[in-house]
Amino acid sequence: MNKHFRPPLNNEKLLKTDMLGLDECGLHKRVFSVTFDDPDASFPFTDRLARDNAWDDGFAKCVLSEYRRFAYLIVRSGRELTPSDAVDQAWHLHLTYSRHYWGEWTDALGRPIHHGPTKGGGGEARRYDQNYRDTLTLYEETFGEVPPKAIWPDPKERFRDPERFKRLDTSQYVILKRPGVTGTLILAVLAAFFVFSLAVLIAAVFAL
Repeated sequence: MNKHFRPPLNNEKLLKTDMLGLDECGLHKRVFSVTFDDPDASFPFTDRLARDNAWDDGFAKCVLSEYRRFAYLIVRSGRELTPSDAVDQAWHLHLTYSRHYWGEWTDALGRPIHHGPTKGGGGEARRYDQNYRDTLTLYEETFGEVPPKAIWPDPKERFRDPERFKRLDTSQYVILKRPGVTGTLILAVLAAFFVFSLAVLIAAVFAL
């Protein structure tokens, strides 16, 4: 988890809520009072969210808090908004808990929120890009702070190469983190050194 990210919010601070006027008709309180993790479940919602996305438990809780805020923004604004990818993962998973999603969660929101995937094409890409930009702006205006970059990246990063996300069986594939610029240079130097050393060794063998 990003070390600069604030701790997860189970309930927004009351003082801040009142100051920003967030609790219109009790919506904010209801949204942050809904429990996602079944106390009787050995594998609760947050643990599944963390496992499915290779996140630690703390980061998964932060994402869930941001998912609450995103849903609050949709209901309060009445606008079509687009989540970050991380928040979208929480949304996808929540939809599979259909009884909770269409029951307690929808009751708390006061209206249903439907998930609308893109139909593809340039027009749709521009639509969702603008929706995401509007979401970031509305977030800052509503909550009085910039959305955390660890969960809400800038639009260019948000929509960069969606094909990069794949579902893989880790028992059949080895997944390595792609090195940054420095790491790539180090690997290149090591590779060049290895090739040079091999060439010297071969030359020495043939010289015998």
